Amino acid sequence: MSGRSLNQLVLISTILEAELTSQITCLQILDPEEVEYVRHQTTGVAGNSVELGCGSDPPSIFIWAYTKPGSESNQVLLYDYGHGPKLQPLSKDVADMGLVFNSSTLLINNLPLSAKGLYTCQALYETDSGAKITFYYNHLEVLDGEDSGSAFSNITLA
Repeated sequence: MSGRSLNQLVLISTILEAELTSQITCLQILDPEEVEYVRHQTTGVAGNSVELGCGSDPPSIFIWAYTKPGSESNQVLLYDYGHGPKLQPLSKDVADMGLVFNSSTLLINNLPLSAKGLYTCQALYETDSGAKITFYYNHLEVLDGEDSGSAFSNITLA
């Protein structure tokens, strides 16, 4: 992991800790078995838009990260600690992206071939019995728009 990436993760962690301390002082994760892992396979066509899910209900807090194929490090694309989403400058190196209105669903516009990889949404939900954490792993494959023909559209497999 590069020094720059490590510094960014430390900064994000510090921001998250400060936000959580001031915002959710009573939030407890009561049981480690409350962590859930959800995997999706999505195929998009270069030049089109694609949506990557982060649950059916918007979480209280979430972080979207990207891992390039062949890499073990990830980069934070955007996050929302309860004060509205914050798009990170590094996200522009991956693709033109944002969130679907009023949700935690990642929207990638004008999908480049280079955007393939693993997109992870780390979501924290507040519940009556404590916090629930869910990791949504979205593996994105990108087809060349010229080779896919007009019969292809974006496909999501759960």
